[in-house]
This record gives sequence, structure tokens and C-alpha cells, in this order.
Amino acid sequence: MATQKTILRYPSLSVASAFDKEQVLIRRIEQGELNEALLLWQPDAQTLVLPAGQKWPQTPELLRALAALGWQVQSRRTGGAPVPQLQG
Repeated sequence: MATQKTILRYPSLSVASAFDKEQVLIRRIEQGELNEALLLWQPDAQTLVLPAGQKWPQTPELLRALAALGWQVQSRRTGGAPVPQLQG
């Protein structure tokens, strides 16, 4: 059984990169390489994270309106509600 623990800190990271790093950590835990992991990060840009599914579709109008306000949009693989991620 793995006893390794890891803490990763990123003071500035895109939301997409944070999600990618999270998936790598989850795979490492599932494969028994780690038994604990903590991922701490702050987004490098204002980003609205939308959940998977059709409840919150990324329409062209929504993307244009958010871009005009300086916001990026990113989807996640799980459900829930939209979550704004603000720069630190």
C-alpha cells in the first residue's frame, strides 16, 4: 500500500491546467502510487467554471458577454452549479 503523500502548490495556473493536474493525481491515487494528495492553486485569469450537462450551455451569446467582461469559460466533468474562479 502506498504511503506517499504529496502537496502541489500553484500560485498562478489556468483552470484547464488545474483540472488536468487534478486528474493526474486521481489516477496516481487509483493506481496506488499515492494515498494522499493536496492540490492548492489560484487561477491565472477570471474564469467561470460550468458543470457538465445541458443545464448551463455555453452559447455564443454567453461566451461573448463573459469575454466582454474579461471572463474565460471552462467546463468541468462533473455536475453542480457554475463556480466563478477569481485571480488571487
